[in-house]
Amino acid sequence: MAPSRRGFLIGGAAVAASAVFCSRLGNGDPEPFARSLPIPQLIDAAVSRHAVSLKAMPGRHAFTARKPAHTYGYSAPILGPVVRLRRGDEVEMVVENHLDAATTVHWHGLLVAGENDGGPQQLNQPGERWRPVLKIDQPAATLWFHPHPHGDTARQIYMGLAAMMIVDDGSDARLG
Repeated sequence: MAPSRRGFLIGGAAVAASAVFCSRLGNGDPEPFARSLPIPQLIDAAVSRHAVSLKAMPGRHAFTARKPAHTYGYSAPILGPVVRLRRGDEVEMVVENHLDAATTVHWHGLLVAGENDGGPQQLNQPGERWRPVLKIDQPAATLWFHPHPHGDTARQIYMGLAAMMIVDDGSDARLG
């Protein structure tokens, strides 16, 4: 079957639209991989005398050139530090809420008592400070912490309020 004039016009329009779309993609950030990967700060609870301070705070981050976005972070404009814990330690976490909304901090995967877990029932209002003491008693693990306020968890995480925890139990020393 011979190509129709209508098919030719539709195909031509598709080619033209893709050319315009692709040219706009190329104008956004001339060097898309020129930005360094942000490496989070490491906070070793043993070095900091078993006390770790975290500030839930607003920030700004430019994911692409000249287009900064509003973000949240723990003691940083976006995301937060990596907190290193050791099995057998007791660590006081000092969490300050500098956001304009209530938040919590849930230690995802960390085996702690319920009153220190940071679930939706443990709201930290703007300007408040929460000081749970975490008794670390579990095998080595890579975990994360994040907010967990009822009805606002996803938004706060999408804004960047999340970070990592590393639990060290000494087993890696035997591995060489």
